[in-house]
Amino acid sequence: MSMPHAPSLEGEVVVVPGGTGNVGEGIVRAFLRAGATVVVPSGRLDQLVELVGPEPAGKLRTLAAGSATFGEADQLATKVLAEFGHVDHVVVSVGGWWAGKELWQTSADDWQKIFVDVATSHMALARSFVPRLSEDGSYTTIAGFSAKKAFPSAGIVSMQGAAQLMMREVLTAELGGRRRVNDRLLHGRCTAERG
Repeated sequence: MSMPHAPSLEGEVVVVPGGTGNVGEGIVRAFLRAGATVVVPSGRLDQLVELVGPEPAGKLRTLAAGSATFGEADQLATKVLAEFGHVDHVVVSVGGWWAGKELWQTSADDWQKIFVDVATSHMALARSFVPRLSEDGSYTTIAGFSAKKAFPSAGIVSMQGAAQLMMREVLTAELGGRRRVNDRLLHGRCTAERG
């Protein structure tokens, strides 16, 4: 089966927070194949090159920067603009799957880590990058299907995903078409074999 031909993104800069994760690495590969310069906040360029392969890795860049807080996300956006001059697309793939407790058994630590920290990272990245996107740029957030369907013992992941989808709706309403804002729902389990 042949892959559909992707449009060329030569000269475009794409930032992929979460680009070292199971889902993020596929996003990174796709943008590299389309010719974009892909920036991943990570200090692990060697790990990324191993995942995507040496040939497309020529346009892969990493920046040692976090995105967990408003300050970290602002620093990341500032670094990207300083180094590359513009940001065309941002695809946020932070967070992940968690299961194991009913809502009434959720600890304060689990709530903080799975809901608050992930929601804060998504909000911080949107706040920092959306106003800095190029005029025809796009901002995309990746959520799991649990954002729309409740799974027993995984409620806080569902709640966080639903908040993430509402954030996208609010951004769309507030931007009024000035920038594209997307969400993508994962249906099923996307993983990579890493040995």
